[in-house]
Amino acid sequence: MCSLLTLLLSAIIASCGLAQTWNALETDNLPGDRRIHPKTSLTLSTDGETLRNQLFSAPHEKSMTAETSPATIRLPLPNGSTARYCIVAYDIAEAPALAKYPNIRTGYGLNVDNPAQSIFLDWTERGFHASIRGGGTESFFIDPLFRRNTDQYQVY
Repeated sequence: MCSLLTLLLSAIIASCGLAQTWNALETDNLPGDRRIHPKTSLTLSTDGETLRNQLFSAPHEKSMTAETSPATIRLPLPNGSTARYCIVAYDIAEAPALAKYPNIRTGYGLNVDNPAQSIFLDWTERGFHASIRGGGTESFFIDPLFRRNTDQYQVY
């Protein structure tokens, strides 16, 4: 009973994709080790811990499909608007390897309003990474702005 209640609460929390906020970020005087230098990008800040929690609470693909997943995240688009994605977790490696790296999570999903647009995403100690493509739009990426900073991102 306790695990059922925990699962239900996790699903409710995961479905609250609206909790994720993204704020414009001025990068002129920010210190850090910037590894990716796109020609143009949108730079934003968010609460990395909230984002991590949303990703780690997503159900596994073995239990449901991305289309039926209650877990949603709200992510920025290159034009400054946002979109919601239903997501599920999947295993990128065998169980023994995954056990060595409990802070890594991988997933995929679909845009709620444009299901032809897919997302592949991950969380590592270096932050959140996403690749979004399809749905009649140009492909784009979301990556940490600076190495080992989980609160500042670039969309390009």
